[in-house]
Amino acid sequence: MSAADPLLRAWTALAPDHAFPPLASMVDAARQARYHAALGCAVDFQGQVNAGVLAQDAIRVSTVAGMPNDGRIHVDQTIVQHRPVRLGEKLVAESRWGGLTPAPRGQLALGHCDFRAGDGSVPVAMTGSFLLPGPSAIKAEKREPERSGLEPWTMLRLTPDGVRAYSAEVGNRIHFDPAFAQAHGFRAPVAQGLMQACAILGALGPRPAYRFRMRFLRPVFWDDVVGILADRDLARFLCLGPHGKPTAEATLD
Repeated sequence: MSAADPLLRAWTALAPDHAFPPLASMVDAARQARYHAALGCAVDFQGQVNAGVLAQDAIRVSTVAGMPNDGRIHVDQTIVQHRPVRLGEKLVAESRWGGLTPAPRGQLALGHCDFRAGDGSVPVAMTGSFLLPGPSAIKAEKREPERSGLEPWTMLRLTPDGVRAYSAEVGNRIHFDPAFAQAHGFRAPVAQGLMQACAILGALGPRPAYRFRMRFLRPVFWDDVVGILADRDLARFLCLGPHGKPTAEATLD
């Protein structure tokens, strides 16, 4: 039995409209500081939450509910912030399962998470998909992102300690267990894709409302340096790995 089999079995058993138990969610100053330290981010968020940190709880909803996550790989993430969340504000993460769709190298697990405030509003909503590795007859599309109009903007310097610290709450051995990562075909543990998303949102600083979309293109390892390009309006971003190959692309509007 391959390592991916129990992962696929568990997620395949869920009904497509399954709702996970609500999860209490709160990012205080200390928690945000831990994540920002793992990224090397020193931006003052003026009492607001970096929604890239909050996105960890969208992942934790299913793991706290007992779903396995060892070996799953983040493919894309959309974050819609309708209003800023305050540090220390109590929310409830309500996550809905969107089912599986065939994908290159396995199945895509789809999900949506609303972060509900005490007054019943949803200041932040997120959707995302993860690859559950397994057999597939679908071939991957080879499309390289457009680089025109982009210039060097910032950098994300990863370290094993930083990647371990960043993934501590969500687990997934592919982020911190070298033997597990190598068994899945990677030379070293893979940094969470959200590290790139959170690095961009962290460098942008506090904002009132936005829609942020990110697609993860290639693995980023726990000892890589990622260069981040941006356009003049800070609306389009491209992350480049050590050999200049795109690892993620994102838009902000």
